[in-house]
Amino acid sequence: MIQKIWQNKARVVLLVGCAGVVVVLFLYLFGLYPLAVVNGHVITAKRFQSASAVASFYYGNLLKAYNQEKNDQVGINQTELQSEILTSLIENELITEKLNADLGGELQYLINEKLGVAGDSPDLKKNVAMLYGMNWDDFKREILVSQAMKDILADQLFLKKEKAGDWLDRAEKSANVILFSLKFKWDGSRVIVGK
Repeated sequence: MIQKIWQNKARVVLLVGCAGVVVVLFLYLFGLYPLAVVNGHVITAKRFQSASAVASFYYGNLLKAYNQEKNDQVGINQTELQSEILTSLIENELITEKLNADLGGELQYLINEKLGVAGDSPDLKKNVAMLYGMNWDDFKREILVSQAMKDILADQLFLKKEKAGDWLDRAEKSANVILFSLKFKWDGSRVIVGK
């Protein structure tokens, strides 16, 4: 009887361990694990990888627009680019948190108002695909919404006679940012390449 109970416990522990390994592997393969946590809000590796791919695609197209001679002169370290992308994602989280606290339900309306200016012209959609390598819906979600939120924040702060850059500096310094990366560190105001 006791031996049977121990056998069942061993099986349960083994099954739970295997399930845990499968879950961790699934999260890793699909990039659903946290790369950073900003005031309790998670930035996933998938989101970071997506933003990095867009930035690299855009940067590659930018270099193609110049002569090959300029390619050698205008170089950028991929790791530095990634640190700037991660800094931008952290800033977006801080801006989102501030606007949600200040505007609540009005925020989506204001975003839609800002996005209405962008329009839906076929030429614009085609150019977005060529320049950024993204479809229109992804571009709106990843680029335009972030920019609209920055504009809304700047407008709100302007009414209070405050500069968005000053607010962002204070928000970054007071933010609780945790990075789960050996490659990067948070220095209190931006992501830097870890040494």
